[in-house]
Amino acid sequence: MRCDHCANDVPDGVFCTRCGAHQGTTGELRGARSREHNYAAHPSEPVVQPSVFTTLFPHLGRQKVHEFRWAFAVGIAGIVVLYGAGLIAAAILVAIFLVPVLYLIYLYEAQVYRDAPATVLGFTIGGGVVIGLVVTLIERAVYNPYSGVGNPLRGAGLAAGTLLFLGVLVPVVQEVLKPLPALFLPNRADFPETVDGVVFGIAAGIGF
Repeated sequence: MRCDHCANDVPDGVFCTRCGAHQGTTGELRGARSREHNYAAHPSEPVVQPSVFTTLFPHLGRQKVHEFRWAFAVGIAGIVVLYGAGLIAAAILVAIFLVPVLYLIYLYEAQVYRDAPATVLGFTIGGGVVIGLVVTLIERAVYNPYSGVGNPLRGAGLAAGTLLFLGVLVPVVQEVLKPLPALFLPNRADFPETVDGVVFGIAAGIGF
């Protein structure tokens, strides 16, 4: 069929797979680009509005998403309090584990994968951890700014090649490797939905 809004040929459906517009609503053509009346997960969240928590926790209802927002806000407040109290190490630990812990709680609350073996989630999260460690070790072997004895900040500086390595090559390699556990997921055919890819991809990224 041809989309009423963007005029692209798309598969039959209620929404256009290219622009996200609701079909049969040609009266909204004036604001088709802004897509103010089209939403991905919740009616109060238009397609063009960044919705971090709805993206991270796609299976949760609207009320549950709000609960996770509050939990995240409390965690951030805790980090600020710990930092203000001079407990830097504790603040760093909370910052490291805040999102992974919330995600594990989400997987339990949503119960979407209650029939999936623990090895599935263990593979994605654990695979991300392993890949992250390997990449870090290789990066440190190639470039270790603290290999010398003494003050590591003495004569600190970055050459152009080092800057390209750390600022371009390493991040690109990391982003390419992050989804590998989800791509090589055991019994991958049992999880054909797009949202499954989102969940397992995020899990692998958190592990990384």
